[in-house]
Amino acid sequence: MASRVDVVPVARLGGRSLLWFVLLELACMAGFLVFFATGNRTLAFVCLLGPLQLLAWVYLMRDAFWVLMFFNALVMLTPLELLQRNYVMFGLFPGTALLLGFIAATRFLQPGDSRPHRPPAVDFLPAAVLFLWVVLAAANALQTWGWKGWASTNMLFATAVALEAIVIGWSYATVPRNLVQLRRLVYVLIVSTAFAAAAVYLLPPPRGEGGLLGGKTVVTPFGEASLNAFGTVLAAMSAMLVGLLVFEERVMARVLQVLLLVLFVVTMVLSKSRGAWFGFGIALLYVLLVSRSRRLLLVIALALIVVLSVDVLRRVLLVRVAETSARDSSLMGRLVLWFYGWRVVRDNWLLGVGMDYFRAIKHHYGFPSPYGMVSLRYNSHNLFLEILANLGVVGFGATILMLGGALRRVLAKQVRRDHAGRGLALGIGAALVALLMHGLWDAVIWQPGVVMLFAILVGLASSLYYLIIAQTAERVDSAVSTGDRPRSQSAVADSRIP
Repeated sequence: MASRVDVVPVARLGGRSLLWFVLLELACMAGFLVFFATGNRTLAFVCLLGPLQLLAWVYLMRDAFWVLMFFNALVMLTPLELLQRNYVMFGLFPGTALLLGFIAATRFLQPGDSRPHRPPAVDFLPAAVLFLWVVLAAANALQTWGWKGWASTNMLFATAVALEAIVIGWSYATVPRNLVQLRRLVYVLIVSTAFAAAAVYLLPPPRGEGGLLGGKTVVTPFGEASLNAFGTVLAAMSAMLVGLLVFEERVMARVLQVLLLVLFVVTMVLSKSRGAWFGFGIALLYVLLVSRSRRLLLVIALALIVVLSVDVLRRVLLVRVAETSARDSSLMGRLVLWFYGWRVVRDNWLLGVGMDYFRAIKHHYGFPSPYGMVSLRYNSHNLFLEILANLGVVGFGATILMLGGALRRVLAKQVRRDHAGRGLALGIGAALVALLMHGLWDAVIWQPGVVMLFAILVGLASSLYYLIIAQTAERVDSAVSTGDRPRSQSAVADSRIP
């Protein structure tokens, strides 16, 4: 009698057969060899790492929350160019947006799972209008001024990033199911920033002119990074840490947050970004006014004493402050850029000129510099003017509604009085204030990671507000049904991460 032979099933991950992955891996390895042999190393890199990205996404498809966790772990590496640019532009950003859209469309979530909140349609309207206007502005730019080589390619990339940011930001507003998940997203974002901040000290010294410690450009394994852009991120994340610290009750968590805050602030000072310093300073005032914490005032005073007592940090601060005057070339340059920014807005007030396209269009209005790669580096150096020039009054209005709505939600009385959510609200609001105040002097939305940070913070603010509203309503209903007096604060357990 013939012996029975057991058939070994093909390996499975999350209930899905991996046979397709084996075949895809073989095809991609063949593509890697072909492209590498022909000298096309970009496509060779995509073929080599693409299947691994797909495998990670297959696993993450079980739950949109883990997609956001994966994204948070990587997104703060992009302002310092610690990820390969092609991977970011063709893999991480569009792949995350498409995957989140797929999960939302098919409800491909854990069995029995339900989301306790969903923002009302009125919150969706500004995001939808902004999405539409970004597309219209790009189409209008190509029709009006034609193709301008690198500048047009850059405009299309910036358009794609803006659209992806809207989709991903909306997911941050709808995916978290409780404050524990939201807090985890915030913590992963902070840890990702800490990794990038520590990497600054492992890279070669900044190059270019800039006085003490060299310039503001650092060379990474994947390109060149601007410390101005990374300083913006550090200002926002430092402000977020300060907000979290005010209401943090756990001793070890407070110690860890203080250590990370020291790392962020020191690196921000060494970036020599005066806009980042300004944004962080205004964010500190915001935290003080909202929290009215005397302990925080004492901590800020001690921190200033420590920074000024370190010779290198003191010299950086004093040198940069001394350079700030009416004769500062960067100030005069900004005044010129603002003048031509208003000229562009005046003639393109409805549809704008397209995302990050002011760089090229300003030359059509007499900008006093020849058209070339050097002058194309300069945008309007004002976040609000840049958005107004790029997207017109409608796109600008939709953006302001989204940003203003986020600040209004974190400042809502019900949110600020919630025991579990007040620290998150203060931190998210402070980070937004730091970014917006920095935007008065610079417009670093040319950096994809900064655009994503804006979207993440707006989404988290919306999620936090509606989660607290839902929890409060649930507690009131429960109290009414049992005849007990409703509690005014969230359960303390929600503020603890197991």
